Amino acid sequence: DHAHPLAEHEVMVCPLEGVSHVPAPVGGLVSYKKRPGDTVKTGELIAEIIPLHGVIGAARHPVVSDVDGLLIVQQYMKLVRPGQRVALLAGEKPLPHRKTGQLLNDF
Repeated sequence: DHAHPLAEHEVMVCPLEGVSHVPAPVGGLVSYKKRPGDTVKTGELIAEIIPLHGVIGAARHPVVSDVDGLLIVQQYMKLVRPGQRVALLAGEKPLPHRKTGQLLNDF
């Protein structure tokens, strides 16, 4: 009996229009709360940005998921600029701002 190697793993197929490029709300140091391969829900905390110019104990800036799906990619470099992609999420449903024919513009 030769089982297929993926038979015991759940496979999730997501539309390209459901891919979310999550930007950093501010610049600073990223502290991830989720890892690639983890499932995420809309509104769930996936990371926090620690401001570098703040005082000790200053508030961290939350980075939340905007899709139900999987965390696919996180930044290798932990220092980010405002607007820089912090995570790439694969969502189960198409997002209204993702337009067919323009899906690779964010890479």
